[in-house]
Amino acid sequence: MPGWATRKTAEEIRRLVRLGKAREGGQLPSERDLANALQVSRATVRAALRILRDEGEIETHSGRSSGTFVSKSNPYWCLYSRAEDAAARPAVPHPMGIPQGVDESIALGGCETESVVLEARRVRADDDIARCLELPESSDVLQLRRLRKADGEGIVLECAYLPCEKFEGILEKDLTQSMYGLMKGEFGVKIKRISEVLEVVLASGADAEALGVIDGAPLMKSVSTAFDESGAPIEHSRDLYRADRIKFIVENDFE
Repeated sequence: MPGWATRKTAEEIRRLVRLGKAREGGQLPSERDLANALQVSRATVRAALRILRDEGEIETHSGRSSGTFVSKSNPYWCLYSRAEDAAARPAVPHPMGIPQGVDESIALGGCETESVVLEARRVRADDDIARCLELPESSDVLQLRRLRKADGEGIVLECAYLPCEKFEGILEKDLTQSMYGLMKGEFGVKIKRISEVLEVVLASGADAEALGVIDGAPLMKSVSTAFDESGAPIEHSRDLYRADRIKFIVENDFE
């Protein structure tokens, strides 16, 4: 197991990457420069880089462009990508506050969309879910977890909760399609209004694995409640968006 000094050095190098301190293209300073900057031995730097390489955060190139680079699978790669790299993986524009599903946003962004159903089951609502859906405490709700992909890459992890009374039988439907379209077409429920709160969180555990990012990667968390035309809450969602692959659009109309 790596010693304390090696682990601390690995964390310091990771912090430098996240602060945008690598060169354009993601190349890290040499072992000698890192050792001088961090005031540790080159052997310690070498061992720390090995940890980061094993975790997929950095990679070593040989040949004309030799050196150690931020891996393109690292979510912080976007800090160093050149214009042609950014153009190859554009962020998907997604409007806030309107009933437009992520799949529609992905398609409108010019990417191929795919939905993977991770869970679809009946669960007991926690106090917050019950409050948002205006249900009695400890009511059962329908839970749907999906991974939404753009060009084969997971960019949104969705977790939606629906009142059982309004959507009994929905879990037997094709859940890879637009949920808002399914609600309207199969259950006659039309979304009228969405209340949404955004905050930045750090990826961890199973969520990081599902989205293909490392622990500590920045994510945008959306907590929203959708209301039907009568004003009744019909969906509560807690979604995680990859901060490097999605951009939110807000339009205000002051009349």
